[in-house]
Amino acid sequence: MFGLLKMGNEATPKGMLVIARLNSRIEPLDRGEVFEDPLAEILEETGLGEVTGGGSMLGPDGEITFIDIEIMVRDRSDEALEGIALALDTLGAPKGSILFDDENRTLREFGRYEGLGIYLDGVNLPVEVYQAVSTEDVVGACHAVLGDAGRYHGSRSMAGRTALYFYGPNFKQMKDSIASAIPGIALCENALVEKVA
Repeated sequence: MFGLLKMGNEATPKGMLVIARLNSRIEPLDRGEVFEDPLAEILEETGLGEVTGGGSMLGPDGEITFIDIEIMVRDRSDEALEGIALALDTLGAPKGSILFDDENRTLREFGRYEGLGIYLDGVNLPVEVYQAVSTEDVVGACHAVLGDAGRYHGSRSMAGRTALYFYGPNFKQMKDSIASAIPGIALCENALVEKVA
């Protein structure tokens, strides 16, 4: 399906831990939907291993700074690591992501995508704006203009603001695309658009 080499028919990995640290800011539920669940299917299909857990690192402001996915692999051969990295790239892994082992040794760098965060003002707009316009409206408007330039990975609510995260091959292209959409959305008044990967 993804052009990955099958690693055999054994149902159970030998149990060598590899951790994929993704330069992504998405919530745990979104992490599961965007990365963990599809990766688990790919690993099962190819016999490379299985997903055994995951986690998120919070920064001082409450924003997620990266996510981890724990993978038990049959072996840590270059071929197996390349297969895992390729699978995660296919799923939209951001640039600056790494695979490392249980001794914190970097095994491989990967990631093709750049991230864009739209930070919405959660406190200073008129109450009727928050009642009339939702974050889903913003996401829909952005998707309508982004096309293949990027896709929505999730959001995070923090003190005084909500971040919407999009990932695609080129930050500038995404930013230029949404520039035509967000000025017309009342919820995007005071919004900041920043590179997040």
